[in-house]
Amino acid sequence: SAVVEDVVDEQLCIQLLAKIADVQERAIEDVKAAAATYERILSLDPSSFAAIDALIELHRRTNDFSALVTCVVRKAEMVEPADDKKQLLLYAANVRETVMEDPAGSVELYQQVVALDDTDPTALGALEKLYISLQRWEDLKDIYQRKTELTEDPSERRQILYVLGQVYDRELNDRDRAIDTYQAI
Repeated sequence: SAVVEDVVDEQLCIQLLAKIADVQERAIEDVKAAAATYERILSLDPSSFAAIDALIELHRRTNDFSALVTCVVRKAEMVEPADDKKQLLLYAANVRETVMEDPAGSVELYQQVVALDDTDPTALGALEKLYISLQRWEDLKDIYQRKTELTEDPSERRQILYVLGQVYDRELNDRDRAIDTYQAI
């Protein structure tokens, strides 16, 4: 690894580091050293999909979920198509929510998905559930309002409005908005 310091050609340096990381990971089974080497590759070439994918796989195999989520989010920042970003962020949010049991952290990631696509049913449904469990009523109100805008089924819209009215009435103590919502039904 020290020999790589003397290599002037950046592409050659990246290739050498990739080989070193592979040896560290597979032959020596030194996961930390391999991860550090992949990180070094990314410091030289922040757009290296090979290095970020190797890190993601390494962290997935070793159940280092915090590092896994960090790398998946990092990859989401690297990819261009919005659908690819969404899928990566949904995966990271799901890991953070279900495996790491970090609802606040998963909310942040689901919100990033909604920022990309405010019609994504997976993100909206997850946020609804998380906001209820975290008792974030103001945020929940916004999710229900968005869901009423998105649904075309009148009975489903009535049901969402009814629940929204309950949120205004019971949780936010906004009787006027509750009445307006119930009248909209």
